[in-house]
Amino acid sequence: MRWLGYKTWRTMVSSPRPGAMYRNGARPKETVMKPIHPIRPLSLASLLWLVVVPVLMSMSACGDADDNRSDTMTVPFDGFGDGGAVFDVGDCGGDCDDGDPCTDDFCTNGSCTHPQNKAPCDDGDECTGNDRCNGGVCKGTTQTCGDATDSGPTPKGPDLVAGELVITEIHYNPYGSGKVADKNGEWFEIRNETEETIDLTGLVISDDNKDSYVVDGSGTTVAPGAYYVFGRNADETVNGGVKVNHAYAEAINLANSVDAIVLRTNGVVVDQVKWDKSASWPSLNGKAMQLSKDSSTASDNDSPDSWCAATEKMASGDAGTPGKENGLCNALDLDKDGVNDDKDNCPQVANPAQSDQDQNGVGDACEPDAIPGCGDNVKKDSEDCDDGNLWSGDGCSKYCQLEAELKPGALIITEMLPNPATVSDDDGEWIELYNPSDKPVRVNGLRIQVGQAKPYWKPLASLSDILIPAKGYLVVGPEQDKQLNGGAPIDVAYGKLNMANTKQTLKLVSFHKAKQPDQKNELVVVDQVTWDKSTKIPAGASLSLDPTQTSAAANDDMTYWCHGQQVYGDGDLGSPGATNPSCVGWKDDDDGDKIPDLSDNCTKTKNKFQTDTDSDGFGDACDTCPKTANPDQKDSNEDGIGDVCETPYCGNGVIDGSEACDDGNGLPGDGCAPGCSVETPLSFGDLVITELMVDTTAVNDSVGEWIELYNPTTETHDINGVELRQGSKVHVINAGTANLLVAPKSYAVIGINADKQFNGGVAMTYGYSSVSLTNVSGEVQLLWGNTLVDSVKYASKTNGWQSFKAGFSLQLSNDKLNATDNDIGKNWCKSKTPYGAGDIGSPGAANAPCPPDFDGDEYPDATDNCPKIANSSQSDSDKDGVGNACDNCPTKANKDQADDNKDGKGNACSQPPAVCGDKVQQKGETCDDGNQKSGDGCSSTCQLEVTQVKQSGEVVITEILFDSTAVTDPNGEWFELTNPSNNEIDITGWTLADKDTKDVVIGGPNNKVTIPAKSSIVLGLKADKTINGGVTIAFAYPSSIALSNSSKGGKIAIFSKDGTLVDQVQYQTTAGLLGWPGKSAGVAYQLAPAATDASSNDSGAAWCLATKSFGAGDKGTPGAANDATCVAKTGPAPGNAPAPPWYDLPGW
Repeated sequence: MRWLGYKTWRTMVSSPRPGAMYRNGARPKETVMKPIHPIRPLSLASLLWLVVVPVLMSMSACGDADDNRSDTMTVPFDGFGDGGAVFDVGDCGGDCDDGDPCTDDFCTNGSCTHPQNKAPCDDGDECTGNDRCNGGVCKGTTQTCGDATDSGPTPKGPDLVAGELVITEIHYNPYGSGKVADKNGEWFEIRNETEETIDLTGLVISDDNKDSYVVDGSGTTVAPGAYYVFGRNADETVNGGVKVNHAYAEAINLANSVDAIVLRTNGVVVDQVKWDKSASWPSLNGKAMQLSKDSSTASDNDSPDSWCAATEKMASGDAGTPGKENGLCNALDLDKDGVNDDKDNCPQVANPAQSDQDQNGVGDACEPDAIPGCGDNVKKDSEDCDDGNLWSGDGCSKYCQLEAELKPGALIITEMLPNPATVSDDDGEWIELYNPSDKPVRVNGLRIQVGQAKPYWKPLASLSDILIPAKGYLVVGPEQDKQLNGGAPIDVAYGKLNMANTKQTLKLVSFHKAKQPDQKNELVVVDQVTWDKSTKIPAGASLSLDPTQTSAAANDDMTYWCHGQQVYGDGDLGSPGATNPSCVGWKDDDDGDKIPDLSDNCTKTKNKFQTDTDSDGFGDACDTCPKTANPDQKDSNEDGIGDVCETPYCGNGVIDGSEACDDGNGLPGDGCAPGCSVETPLSFGDLVITELMVDTTAVNDSVGEWIELYNPTTETHDINGVELRQGSKVHVINAGTANLLVAPKSYAVIGINADKQFNGGVAMTYGYSSVSLTNVSGEVQLLWGNTLVDSVKYASKTNGWQSFKAGFSLQLSNDKLNATDNDIGKNWCKSKTPYGAGDIGSPGAANAPCPPDFDGDEYPDATDNCPKIANSSQSDSDKDGVGNACDNCPTKANKDQADDNKDGKGNACSQPPAVCGDKVQQKGETCDDGNQKSGDGCSSTCQLEVTQVKQSGEVVITEILFDSTAVTDPNGEWFELTNPSNNEIDITGWTLADKDTKDVVIGGPNNKVTIPAKSSIVLGLKADKTINGGVTIAFAYPSSIALSNSSKGGKIAIFSKDGTLVDQVQYQTTAGLLGWPGKSAGVAYQLAPAATDASSNDSGAAWCLATKSFGAGDKGTPGAANDATCVAKTGPAPGNAPAPPWYDLPGW
């Protein structure tokens, strides 16, 4: 393999410890590490050897009780072979280096030994990668490479310094309506910040996954201020229509969640951008991440606040501006769910909760496998269930499928890797599950849970069945991609769920849904394993259950567990998905001192005598403070010296002497002040922003802006550590050890320049930097850590704010000095008091009251001719003293604004009295059909008529609930049918109708519906009593039948099989209209028992409001006799006019 990147040479010199004694009085000789050609990350063990070995060599103790005796020391250098250190610590006659990168070289008992290793190496073949020693031979895996003419070192790159090229746009997750793959559509854009044309030949591009590429070929120049686009594919027919200036093919592969782009030339990092979706960087799909054009430097692009999602559409449908200037990063929220698009994990679909169960950056509502309609709490024929959410692990999966209910012992945890070494825990952890039965087991919905007091879990979810074969295994983990997870064969990925390395309970939990209404859902523990620090989990090795102990009882005993013994994937130890090796006779001995790790007081450092001077459980060879007991080995500043042995001083990370705290830094605002005293945290409202000077005229804004703060409390506050934020600009107030105190009911002024000679004459408490106030609109925030203390969002002539004027401060009315009232624009006004060099404001002094201006039009209420409606023009056409904006007759003077008929028009402009027959329904009319004839549904006096239609009366409608409150309406709607005869009546095949729907058939071949003699049944929209409010429904009609609760009333009718009208009721919801009682939410209409016939129930006077509660709390007697206290009232007779136009019986 030929490496085009830099070769690295490292030299490690073992430094003597003061006062140390060495064998024969000599110091160890300088130890030089030989070249390691490929740039590879060092393992944790390797880094420890870099630090620990020289210290061990310099220690006065020689490992035995006789300091006059010749001693030797074997020092392995993990993973590096001859590319690592070669130590001459014994009498081996010189260096033991054999020149072989695939051996480790030791001097032991006066002899050189050269055991084989599995270290990274260079086999000299440019067409191989991931070169490693195996069996004493350096071998690599075949990869794409150049032709035979490719040779030589990396060409010299352009002569640039940091910041002369800036990365301005990155498209790491193309979509293109599903037609543009990452391998074709990824690209990023850079800009030339110099005044000269730059030839990019030799520029080295790399990412965070060690992919790299060297720019060569033609067309590699970029003009001053111009943009240049790099991409994986320059073919516009497949890359989404992007004009790529230079294609790097498969050399760079950008990850969506965490990755980086680094530009280097001749060893200089010109620019780099590192993104991490978990650290406030945009999480995007189908949108480029672009640098705001007002944040255009190589420093600006280090912050996630400078980036946002592109909005300009490209040819593919994705958003981006490749090769063009970016726009400003404005806070867009297209789906109006309260989450800005550049932070929204599903910007097209409102999802305020940002639910992302698998933590892949795509909200559940936008997952490509999301089932349309699933999660709306309405079960459809295509769904097994629908519990109203898109979560799995609660009995009904995010695909609306029923999940498995497993019993204890149905699955066994047989192996897990809590602490991978080759990749991060977030990607490389895994758990192996075993099915001990003779049949496959479905595990959809199984919860993988960690923790006891605060359990955290992830479900196993898939659109298809997840099956563990009989006597077989399933491996689950956070990441399924072997390139990212260390090479583990993950069957199902569950997202991020970190297992602790020292103390953890891991559970398999099955959700069991209650089978009866009086039962509760259950969480059943299928299996669990608990370990603690005594288990001693090494980095890069699994915990493996002995294959003879695969039961839920046996795996509770940690003596049946051992460490993984087989190398898999990238080099970690374990046997995921396969039968575990036996633990019988196995003992772990990481340091090779022949003392098992389980009883070794230094598992990583040889100490065969187990000396432990301070008896704290850690041998002197690895104890951070060997002469003072410190069983927690706490080393706050990570300098290798335990806290109890640290030399006291403020800032060493250890609480010493009179210190109340010591967090190891000199920064305020983190709970510990620079002087090591405890800071008192600020809460919301402890400081209030009371005045803003955003646009000065006496001096330049860059020196004259300021902010006034007020302390409304009874306690003095130190503003050291307060974070000032304006947009993406942040400044933490830090006066060092000096106090910045604001007394109770007092003011402090902070500004961009604290010098009165330059800032316009303002006496300031503190001068900040890196924050500037925008003139027209913006938001100023004060934070203490993650706690918002106060914020003001201002905008000229918007949301009650007055228009802003240069040279005038914005001041909060002195009767509104709190962190809630200062959010309201109308509580602010322009200052009227001159200060300093001539601008207007009152910095550090009490503000004047702002005259009341309810509508925010800058005309005080006392003089505003329309005080409750903004009318900055104060137009008053009829000169009656009432502005046009609120005048009920703006064309005719009517100062008294009289409006007798309450129609919103003043008497002076009011329309003439209602005229029956003019087709305009006006006050006093219940209808107006354009004539003055009775008998057509609207009488000659424009009042609704009620007619009686001939009905057979075999079955009578006796009760109606059209407005449920105990459950969601219309789920709780129903009506009651009563059979007044002495014989059972079969209504199967009869039909229902309302105003808009007819011919809805009752029952069916397998659903016979009958009404017993002298009894009643109920028909409703929902048959499920848990949904309909507790009603027993004989037949559930479709949603096309609706019981209206509007002011126009409703209608319901029932027909026999031959189409004969059996009964109908046209009810009114307005009290008193045609004798009806009027709707009362959650209360049914009941027919008086004495009026149980199809003629009497046509009259509203025969109906009452129910008084008895049922089920979930509504009132009525569904399916039972109506209240005997309900008596028909004297009211309008049905009459004998033709049927109203809503119901044309012959035409149905």
